[in-house]
Amino acid sequence: MTASRRRTRFWELATPRLLNEEETAHYLGMSRTSFARSIDELEKNNFPRRHPVLKKRDRHTIDVCLDRAYGIIDETELVNSLVVDLIKKIGNG
Repeated sequence: MTASRRRTRFWELATPRLLNEEETAHYLGMSRTSFARSIDELEKNNFPRRHPVLKKRDRHTIDVCLDRAYGIIDETELVNSLVVDLIKKIGNG
């Protein structure tokens, strides 16, 4: 008897972009209870809110929020700010 090999599907390997509250807590390295106690304060400090319909938080937005909080600059954001500064200088020149 040979064991059948089940084919792995792409979506089974992909990390979900949207996270429920328990997944968000785990992503942040917190317990669900600790996260629930902290969420009001986190949201006051620009932590991403849940999507109004899907009721989940965007993992990428969480990453951007944490990067900003720790002074990590996204290259795209840096380039955009340099372009805006250059446009302002050209407009004033």
